[in-house]
Amino acid sequence: MRRRALERPERRTFTFLVDGGEREESITNAELDAQARAIACLLQERELSGERVLLLFLPGLELITALFGCLYAKTAAALAYPRQFGRNRSRLLSMAADSQPSALLTTSMMAKQSAQAFADAPLLDALPKLTTDDVDPARAASWRNPGIRPDDLALLQYTSGSTRAPRGVMVTHANLMHNLGSATGSFLGITADSRGVLWLPPYHDMGLIGGIFAWPYLGATVTLMSPMAFLQRPVRWLQAISRTKATVSGGPNFGYDLCVRKITQTESAGVDLTSWTAAWNGAETVRTETQARFAETFRSRGFRGEAFRPCYGLAEATLIVTGCSWPATSVSRPASPRAADGAGARETGSIVSCGRPLRGQRVVIADPEHRTRRAPGEVGEIWVAGPSVAAGYWGRPEESARVFGATLADGDGPFLRTGDLGFLRDGELYVAGRLKDLIIIRGRNIHPQDVEHTAERCHPALRPGSGAAFSVDVDGTENLVVVFEVNAGPATSLSEVAEAVRHAVVLGHEVHPHAVVLIEPRGIPKTSSGKIQRGATRDSFLAGTLPVLTEVRAATAPGQRPGRGPERMDRQWIQDWLVTELARRADVDPERIDLDASWHDHGLDSLQSVALVRELEELLGIALPETLAWDHPSTTALAEHLARLTADTRHTADTSGDRLPAGG
Repeated sequence: MRRRALERPERRTFTFLVDGGEREESITNAELDAQARAIACLLQERELSGERVLLLFLPGLELITALFGCLYAKTAAALAYPRQFGRNRSRLLSMAADSQPSALLTTSMMAKQSAQAFADAPLLDALPKLTTDDVDPARAASWRNPGIRPDDLALLQYTSGSTRAPRGVMVTHANLMHNLGSATGSFLGITADSRGVLWLPPYHDMGLIGGIFAWPYLGATVTLMSPMAFLQRPVRWLQAISRTKATVSGGPNFGYDLCVRKITQTESAGVDLTSWTAAWNGAETVRTETQARFAETFRSRGFRGEAFRPCYGLAEATLIVTGCSWPATSVSRPASPRAADGAGARETGSIVSCGRPLRGQRVVIADPEHRTRRAPGEVGEIWVAGPSVAAGYWGRPEESARVFGATLADGDGPFLRTGDLGFLRDGELYVAGRLKDLIIIRGRNIHPQDVEHTAERCHPALRPGSGAAFSVDVDGTENLVVVFEVNAGPATSLSEVAEAVRHAVVLGHEVHPHAVVLIEPRGIPKTSSGKIQRGATRDSFLAGTLPVLTEVRAATAPGQRPGRGPERMDRQWIQDWLVTELARRADVDPERIDLDASWHDHGLDSLQSVALVRELEELLGIALPETLAWDHPSTTALAEHLARLTADTRHTADTSGDRLPAGG
């Protein structure tokens, strides 16, 4: 970054789209460098070089300057999503307990909000709150280069999804430089002349390394937007690519699928994707069918299927392990050995290549039990070695040795055990499934044990240690299913129990279950030692052989598109509409909707919340902010806000119409 600021000080490497639209904020290389030095000086004065700090920022330029400020100070940053200090703080508290940060770095506004939220959380409340938006720019002149070494800790990259025990991956400066140097040009398609557009969350590897660090590394430019802005209106992604003539973009498989399902021909009218030459696809299972549908849907808008660049990676390897610099091939999925608990690769059909390993990186397909190499074309666990493999998990030496220190029977190693299944063919990696029971939904890692733990505590009728969480494929996307045994007495309302499970999972994990299935006692398959067999439970669910007492599935019917509402949309009308929609999405009677409860209390996850905001936009004919669901969290509060907003909008339109000149 220092080099870019000296070579091209006026270049705007980073631009952020406010609310995902055309209104943008940008920062020059010289400005970013100066702000980073000023923030670094603040950290150095507090003697935080070599320490860890927790970063609490919404996506945007302030997060980027704070992140570089930490790097400039040789302070390891751990990024947390600010919304987690509200209704669901368990992950944030776990991150703080694990990393033991010396300070909290945030904005003035966020510091005020967190003061109330952390009042009953001593660990967070006691942290010094350092704010970056009021740092004196003159501090930049006092910055001193801290003398960073390759093995120094650059950041703690917390694995996504796990709420009880997130693990901080120790990414060193050497890890970063190798991964960026080996992947950015060849696999991510980024050159100094590239223009990027990305909506990826900056709190995890793909959005952090690929979305932020990659661009100044090669001197390219990128336009960023909030992931919530994309989820609210997926067409914003394609419109931004078209408007900026971007050459590089990408995201998880679900992002491409969402575009196919949600963007209409009318919305995409005028979109030109001919400039898009490198389209990443990673962070979750890459599906041949999704890529084919996206290419076909947007072919008329100039998108070419050969632009797809499937890749494979994980936080423990900094970002990318393998990638394609050419049109990816697909092959038939081979049979794979099943894990002892029934997990593994069960899907059929074709499977897409994720390319070759990075330069200097090795990938071995191992028999995890006998620690021997699998032959080409045979499925086994993916093991990785090389300079991009991180230094381990912070404060977890035993787990680090087990995951990062695997050796083959012939002594070759150490390797990182990924827990993923795959095979090599002609030197290319094909990811075939998972050895472990990890669930990946919309690019997030969800640990089934965490979901089961959350569900088990939500209602006394659920039998302890007798639940299974797993994923199933629904229309080409991965969806969560929760199965639990119940002790159902005469007074037990099974629908109430199922609703409690769904409610707890949405609140605890930001995932809406596709199905909650309550079954008879001793209906969950277990091993002889009493271990839950999630894979076997999944097979029984798909075969319809579970002893089901009740099953509640998420509403899949899209409902009628709202169109415009009546001429007069007062508070009561909007409130009635919200109650109807919440009841339909939660699959409950409208009379059960609590007007003062939050949307999440009614079982809506983030994706469903932003979908509801989008329908409100169409209904009211006005643009709404992506933070609407959090800023006005109850039905009553939201209805009152929207009634005032629409009244103000109509008044403005009426009065401005009076001023139109003749003939206007």
